[in-house]
Amino acid sequence: MPGIVGLITKLPRAVAEPQMLRMVQALRHESFYATGTYVDESLGLYLGWTTLGDSFADRMPLRNELRDMVLVFSGEDFPEPGTAQRLKGHGHGFPADGPEYLVHLAEEDPSFPVGLNGRFHGLLADQTNGKLTLFNDRYGMHRVYYHEAREAFYFAAEAKAILAVRPELRRTNPRGFAEYVCCGCALENRTLFDGIHILPPASAWVFRKSSIEQKRTYFQPQEWEDQTPLDSEAYYQELKHVFSRNLARYFDGPGRIAMSLTGGLDGRMIMAWQRPSAGSLPCYTFGDGTGIRRSRDEIVAHEVACACNQKRAQSLL
Repeated sequence: MPGIVGLITKLPRAVAEPQMLRMVQALRHESFYATGTYVDESLGLYLGWTTLGDSFADRMPLRNELRDMVLVFSGEDFPEPGTAQRLKGHGHGFPADGPEYLVHLAEEDPSFPVGLNGRFHGLLADQTNGKLTLFNDRYGMHRVYYHEAREAFYFAAEAKAILAVRPELRRTNPRGFAEYVCCGCALENRTLFDGIHILPPASAWVFRKSSIEQKRTYFQPQEWEDQTPLDSEAYYQELKHVFSRNLARYFDGPGRIAMSLTGGLDGRMIMAWQRPSAGSLPCYTFGDGTGIRRSRDEIVAHEVACACNQKRAQSLL
């Protein structure tokens, strides 16, 4: 999966940079993946990444006008309408499309990445303040694995990238393995490997002088869960307003979009409100691909696609 890799360390560049390059290669699963690297010896940062060509994150690294703030971002952000115009109104210049606005948002907003909306992770280097911030999305959907060693902090979008340079970590974590067998996954940010962990959701971990200064969390689910309850009618009206106002932005991206359809209500809501033009939105669902024994999800998906003048949903294994 495309994402970032790297290490934060006081090791000399001759030692640290080759490790970072091996981590990048471990994450480059396809020849069409684009790759890049960024090194700041003064901050002890050795950072690499893989991405899909022409995707939202295919213009890394991002720099502000003074070039003292650098952002490497992986994933997507679906900002509030008017975000780019507001930043330009503050004197920032950047292309109308793409992710360049993000580094200016980080420069303007001291609570960054609180305002981001999507599935993402990244690293922000603030050279003026000598600070690095490793962050991810609210629910940790775009994973970051990490290993804290005495001489370096390693991080990567996949555990195998860390294992490529720290082979001694290729030992099973008994508790993580037991949880995987019983629950289908390791719990509490553990992994199957002893010494490798997952960055908690909504993390914004701060590093200075190549060491962790603060393991900060910028969001707690209770912030939403503890809101004043609404009655059924008020809830419906608010849901309708928020859903219809925000849906369109998720279809406004640089890449082609396909719709995952199953028998659920969420897919039907999206199709009903978005109203794509005939034949413009490829649809897919999940099945055995033979058509001999079609699941309820397959049947409903095909019916929804046809009702919205799209081609029959393609069944994927």
